[in-house]
Amino acid sequence: MEVFEGQNILSFVKELPNDDACKAYLAKIKWHDGFKCMKCGHTKGCEKSGHKY
Repeated sequence: MEVFEGQNILSFVKELPNDDACKAYLAKIKWHDGFKCMKCGHTKGCEKSGHKY
């Protein structure tokens, strides 16, 4: 999936049509090198409902 920097709104909406798609996209960007807890630095986590870890 590409980064939407400078893309038009129609392309954006087509690629990310709902909240779940947006949350998954943002998680992929945030943890592209793997999950890391911001509080403790632990590298293992499990996805819970609502894309929470």
